[in-house]
Amino acid sequence: MVTASPEDFANLIAERLGFTGAIGTKAEIKDGKYTGNLNGKLLHGKEKAHAIEELTQTRGIDLQECFAYSDSHNDLPLLSAVGNPRAINPDAKLRIIAFSQGWPVHDFRRLRWLNRVIGPIVSRFAGFWVYLTARSRKK
Repeated sequence: MVTASPEDFANLIAERLGFTGAIGTKAEIKDGKYTGNLNGKLLHGKEKAHAIEELTQTRGIDLQECFAYSDSHNDLPLLSAVGNPRAINPDAKLRIIAFSQGWPVHDFRRLRWLNRVIGPIVSRFAGFWVYLTARSRKK
């Protein structure tokens, strides 16, 4: 697992999910306490790609054989670094790029289209109801 979250927390989550480990932002610890400072850079964007490149080099892993999954265009450097990128519930920008690159796109958000149709109707109805309620109170 590769995340911008603190590596200590990421390792706990990875362990519970049955993963072999995690790479995350390294938080500074002094005298057994978090200082609020970072050891190195925030693991975000290009830094994720650098981290996996370093890890795979030290372990002799071919990045072209690796998979990466993300929902955010912020992870484009990570997705571009592997041979098998996947967009999962992607944001709009990632969806467009994934389709243009021929990457598989998986969207598990059920009835998402229904929200696009019903959401504006409910909003208008709620606004009309508020208007009528406010108008009746003025009388």
